[in-house]
Amino acid sequence: MGLVNSQPDCNNRFTNLVHCDCYNASCTVTALDLSSTGLKGEIPKEIGKLTSLAALYLDDNKLQKIPSWLQNLSMLSIM
Repeated sequence: MGLVNSQPDCNNRFTNLVHCDCYNASCTVTALDLSSTGLKGEIPKEIGKLTSLAALYLDDNKLQKIPSWLQNLSMLSIM
């Protein structure tokens, strides 16, 4: 799973996505629901960059193990 680095289309009203760049805002991800997304193997390393993550939902996937870097997410209390 790679993160796409592209400019948001701030004038597109047909998207459900809210882009912080469009509002000169600072975004913080505190919850991430990846349930039933077909994840296999390991939890994507990019999640480790979400330092404010408090809740991570991974139900109904085929993950093999919990990676050690997950303990670095000190705000994480729900998994």
